[in-house]
Amino acid sequence: MTKRTPLSAESAALVMVGLGTIALMGVPGFGHRESPVGAVQGLVLDTRGSGLMNAEVALFDHELAMLVEVTRTDAEGRFAFSQAPERFDVFASRPEEPERIGAWALDRARDPEQGLELYLREGTPLDVTVTDEEGLGLTAAEVRVLDASGPDPVTVSRSLTDETGRVTVVLPPAAHLVVLPPAAHDRLAPTWVLDASERPREGGLALQLDVARALEGRVTDASRTPRGGLCVSAWDSETEEWLGWTATDDEGRWSLPLAADAARLRIADPTGSLLAFETTAAPSETPLDVVLGSGRVRDLRVGTPEDPLPARVWMRDEASGTWSWGRPTRADGSLELAVTSAFSVVAVPRSAPTAPLSAWNLAEGTGSLQLSRPTTETEP
Repeated sequence: MTKRTPLSAESAALVMVGLGTIALMGVPGFGHRESPVGAVQGLVLDTRGSGLMNAEVALFDHELAMLVEVTRTDAEGRFAFSQAPERFDVFASRPEEPERIGAWALDRARDPEQGLELYLREGTPLDVTVTDEEGLGLTAAEVRVLDASGPDPVTVSRSLTDETGRVTVVLPPAAHLVVLPPAAHDRLAPTWVLDASERPREGGLALQLDVARALEGRVTDASRTPRGGLCVSAWDSETEEWLGWTATDDEGRWSLPLAADAARLRIADPTGSLLAFETTAAPSETPLDVVLGSGRVRDLRVGTPEDPLPARVWMRDEASGTWSWGRPTRADGSLELAVTSAFSVVAVPRSAPTAPLSAWNLAEGTGSLQLSRPTTETEP
């Protein structure tokens, strides 16, 4: 059984800011082109397969969530990094063409023989205006665009508003927005716009940041050991409006600025070693003290050894109705899953045409679990 280690606060922030995996399409003839040599090398292209000159390419250490090196592509869109971590992320963009959407290659293994291909698509411009609680334009508010077309949202651009509070961003076909207040206005709460690409674009998008109050707390495990790298998310329980998220630090502490009087909170562990927790809470002078249990670990396989189905898996505690963090299986469809005494499991295969697989109202037990194609799927 693979040991699951807690995430650091920095690694959790990298995961939860939306750096999900984007499948990269291969370019016919890539191996036949003379290209720069290095530990990591590749091509940045447009959607027609033509190389993009002078694209900016950044290399990150996947485990440490740190920037390692930045380079530019040559006249044919090629790039190379002389050294690279064992596991790395690469982000490509073209600042000279803001209408193009940046692209990520995430959690890749170092292999000088295998090149990367990153496609920069063209997006749809959207005018955004950000104001404070009095309706005054906010200068230097940060507007982030997340591409929501892949398995996980991926941050593809970060822009600052001008002196009137305006900025033009470029949206992919499926996109979310998050707006962060300027440092000089940290009394204001961030705001999220889910499915921003589906909103009318005529007249632009006007967003107001309201005065925030801090909702704070601390998270430990059953042994009272502080747990860093956990995701704390909040939403309005009545309107289901997303209110934001944060990550616990290495002391298990977190603080979330909210404009709402109260929020529904969910605390989840991306490594899956701790059970998720939900509650309704309001900003208070007394921090929220949360202890997460570990449950019982069950071996899960999605698909069969002959027909594995790599997937993302969620566990639902039937007693509380709380869902776990959605975790990816290995390439063979296997995963260790922490479960409660009564639970359900839903797996969404990465292969697009495959319908979700589920098993409902299961007992804790000790044996292995298997979700395979419809013949063994159980209904609620």
